[in-house]
Amino acid sequence: MITSSSEKAEAAAEFVHWLEAGDGALEIGKTQYPASIPAHTSLTTPPAGIEGQTDFYEIAGQAVENLASVTWGPNTTVAFRSFSDEFTAAVRNGTPLAEALQRVQETVVEDLKSKGFKVTN
Repeated sequence: MITSSSEKAEAAAEFVHWLEAGDGALEIGKTQYPASIPAHTSLTTPPAGIEGQTDFYEIAGQAVENLASVTWGPNTTVAFRSFSDEFTAAVRNGTPLAEALQRVQETVVEDLKSKGFKVTN
């Protein structure tokens, strides 16, 4: 979204296009799956750590069809940090990823409330 008061609306629009559909999307898609799902159609080398799984993006593309939508709030950095911490712990401990997602949700909601946001379920 570009505000009508933007002094650099054209440059902002160009950046958004780069980020969503251009080279920026491809670069983000290389490391932040599924941040840029369209970018993955051109990726062929699996992410670091799973180099041997040559069908990674094919399988990931099938999984994308079942992803739940996410609404990102103003505390995206809190959400990302919690997501990273909780998923790392779940993989390390062999605990369900669904439980990790629930803890992420709780952390994000708690942070929003602590900052004065009204949060509804």
